[in-house]
Amino acid sequence: MPVTRSGIAYDLTAGARPAVLFLHAGVAEDVRRMQRRAFEVAEMLGDLEELELDPPALERPGEVLAPTLLLVGGHDLETTTDAAARVAAEIPDTPAMTWEDVAHLPSLEQPERFTALLRQWLRDRTDG
Repeated sequence: MPVTRSGIAYDLTAGARPAVLFLHAGVAEDVRRMQRRAFEVAEMLGDLEELELDPPALERPGEVLAPTLLLVGGHDLETTTDAAARVAAEIPDTPAMTWEDVAHLPSLEQPERFTALLRQWLRDRTDG
């Protein structure tokens, strides 16, 4: 059961480090709706064979040729921040940013700020 303090919902059962669920109002409902839709689509499609990449994508980030921006929430799980650091280290010219005031979904938790960041990042890579 999540514990809420100062508007931040924490999952204290996740392990030694409390996992922040969502920092901003409305995000939990958006995620519920997205997850519900994902389950509905999966049910419509039935049992599909899942194909695993071999080797897994996380083991070969150096193959990424497209410009890449990594954004991690400061309240995300350690496994996510560790994976982002490994990926950023192996993809050339990849800026990795941490927003300390968000958790796992920066684009939902801070949509205006995220859009501004993405627009600037794209402008920096194009002529206009």
